[in-house]
Amino acid sequence: MTEAEIIAALDRSLPGKAFLILVPQGTPEPYLVLQRIWLGPVNTLVGYENADQVRYQIDSYGKTHKQALANMEAAIATLRACPDPPLVENGQDLYEQDTRLHRTMVDISTWHHNEGAPL
Repeated sequence: MTEAEIIAALDRSLPGKAFLILVPQGTPEPYLVLQRIWLGPVNTLVGYENADQVRYQIDSYGKTHKQALANMEAAIATLRACPDPPLVENGQDLYEQDTRLHRTMVDISTWHHNEGAPL
């Protein structure tokens, strides 16, 4: 999946509340945030595979833990229903003191040919 496909899927799970990297100031909760956290080459025993693995982090923010978790579960279900679903891993629950928001997050992994086309 490409970044654009991931954002589109997240927007289907929480319409108008899925953002790339930054949430516009004043946006009310709940919302989802996507950010790329790693990009690296795919190597095998025979060398570089002409492809890259891309890892993203999805954060779900809500006023309650239940709300943040429900929106994350909806986002994951939407991603898993896509034709080329990402690998979902490393879930975590947090509470942010500064914003007084509950946050759940997961990492997802996708793979792309070095030309940018999905594998």
